[in-house]
Formats: sequence, structure tokens, C-alpha cells
Amino acid sequence: MRQLSKLWWLVVALLIGVSMAACSSQRVPPAAQPRVTASPVVAETGTVIDLADRSGDLVVAKPGDVLSVPLIGTPGYQWSFRSPINGGILTMKRHVVTENDARLKKGEVLSEWVFKIEKATTFTLQLDYEGSNTRRQPAKTFRVEVVADRTLEQLPAVILDEPEPNAVAQGKVSIYGYARATVPSLTYRVLDGEGKSVAQGKLAISEPRKDFSVFESQVTFVKPNTPAGKLAVYSGAETTSAQEVPLVFNPQLTTVEVYFMNSKLAAPETCKEVFPVKRYIPKTEAIGTAALNQLIAGPTAAERSAGYTSSIPTGVKLNSLIIRDGVATADFSPALDRNVGGSCRVAAIAAEIMQTLKQFPTVKEVIIAINGRTEDILQP
Repeated sequence: MRQLSKLWWLVVALLIGVSMAACSSQRVPPAAQPRVTASPVVAETGTVIDLADRSGDLVVAKPGDVLSVPLIGTPGYQWSFRSPINGGILTMKRHVVTENDARLKKGEVLSEWVFKIEKATTFTLQLDYEGSNTRRQPAKTFRVEVVADRTLEQLPAVILDEPEPNAVAQGKVSIYGYARATVPSLTYRVLDGEGKSVAQGKLAISEPRKDFSVFESQVTFVKPNTPAGKLAVYSGAETTSAQEVPLVFNPQLTTVEVYFMNSKLAAPETCKEVFPVKRYIPKTEAIGTAALNQLIAGPTAAERSAGYTSSIPTGVKLNSLIIRDGVATADFSPALDRNVGGSCRVAAIAAEIMQTLKQFPTVKEVIIAINGRTEDILQP
């Protein structure tokens, strides 16, 4: 009976121990591991790059180089690998966690990661410092930009890392990048789709770290009317930008072109020469129909002041637009053909409609119809 009692308490103790171990293992999520090819073939170069205290830097390396990332933390937190996960870019040679290291203070833990670069590419190496509450943002992040596909001499003087191309910038944009130590100063401009500046200023450059300095800024601006534009960064007193990146200001809008006559731009005595103006409209699958409705509406006051005019009569309505096998058939109300005497005006009406539709790559040919008729219409 005593043996059974001892055995019972032994089982209970084991169950409690397993339960506590399971709870402990769930406090901090396991670190991700870089996925690499089964048999890396790049030989080590013998170069070991120490990334201690280099978070935020740009690092120039090459395939076969080894990256050493010593990161300090405390019990209850851990450093977790975040990128690059895919692509066979890195091999993790080892990961050691220890409390016995000369670099540590009392109560600190060293998490040392050692990777070998397998591919000639540019990538972001990122590790996050996380606690037991995984719903929160990381307490801090270690992040370096590694360039392993170009030499130092091949890199431009200014490298714009953020924002990414076509990032959505609705009234604000984060700017982050690297500049050679020889770059004296940097300025920026946020430009709308028509090239007008909506924000501009200077970028603060940090003290040089190795071969490059870091620049960053959080820029706010009044959201333009155009759906897209760009960020341009200028080096020194140069008037041409060192780096540009396209931005999206309003993802719900798109741009179409509408073609009108313009006596200030056209050659003398021409009837078929038309010129585009940009219109910013809500995104729609019926983009051709939307463009024709913008054409029918005619030039805006600002466009008329710039010399744009329309030959399309007032009161015209679009019945339908069908695009099939590269042929666009645009059917209009009878007002299109009313009181349009003269061969020049008839040619201008056709040119405005055809060029407005031919901006779309799916349209190769345009047929104009009036209430279904394609013969004997738009006669001079």
C-alpha cells in the first residue's frame, strides 16, 4: 500500500512538472529559423562581420561572409528571428543563449546569432525582442540592411530604403535611408501627380557610421487631389533628385486622360490634333465608360483658361460602351450628330472620342455609333 501511495505521488509530481514546463515553454514564442536550401554550396570567405551595436546600419558584404549578431536581453524576453525567412539567403550556423559572457551585466542574457550569407542579393536582417504577451509590438527591433550583391564602390551616394514603391501616404510619409559620408546635405520634396510640391524640407543626417550615415524623417502634408505622386530626395544643392519613389495618396482614386482641342497647342488649320488632360476619378472596372463621361462633361474652367475646348455638343449622353477583341464600340445619343455641320468639327469630335478610348491598352480600334447606327453619322 505504501508503494502504491509513493507511486501515486510520483505520477502527480511528474504531471505537475510536465504542466509547468509546457506553460513555461508557451510564455515566449519560439524563434523562427531561416529557411535555406538543404545543401548550401557557397564556401565561407573567412570574413566575419560583427553587427554588435549596428542596428539601423547599411552593411556591405558578399556571399560566403559570416554575420555575427550578439544581442543582449533579460530573462522573460527573447530575441526572435524575423527575416529573411524564405529564398535560401542565409544559413544559420549557430544560435547560443548564455548568461556567462564578459559583455553582460548582472541579470542580462546574451543571445548570439551567427549566419552565413548564401546568395548575392540585398536583404533586411531583422530580429525582434519579445516577451510573453505576443499581441503587443516587439519591445525593440534589431534591423540592418545587408547589401551582398554590389561592392561599396557600386552603391549610389544616396539610398532610399523607406517608403517602399507605391506605399500609401495619406497625409504623412516616413523617410529612411542611407547617405555616404561625403554627402553634405539632403532635402526632400513630396510631389503630386502634376509635379507640384506639397511638402519640402531638409533631412537630418546622423554622424557617419562606417561608410554611410542614416537619414530619417516623418513628413506630414495636406493630401493632394491627385491619386498618386512621388517622393524625391535631393543631394546637396543639386536640382535633380538623387532618389525617387512613387507614392499613392488616395488608393480609391485612379487617373484617366481626356482628349480635347487646344488652339494654343495645335498646329494652324488642324482639325484632328487633340491633347490630353488628366482627370482623377473613383476606381471602377468600367474605366472606359468613366473616361467618356468625363469627356462629355467638357473642359473645366481651369482647362478652358489654358486653351482647351471640346467639339462635342452639349446634351450628349453615352448609351453604352462595349470592348471586344480590341474593338471599342461607343454608342451615343442623337445629340452627338445634331448641328455639327462642317468637316473640321466632325473630325474633331471623332478624334476626341477615339484618342480618349485608345489610351487603354485593350483598345486598338474605335467604332462610333448613335442609337445603334454606325452608317451615315457625323457627316459634314
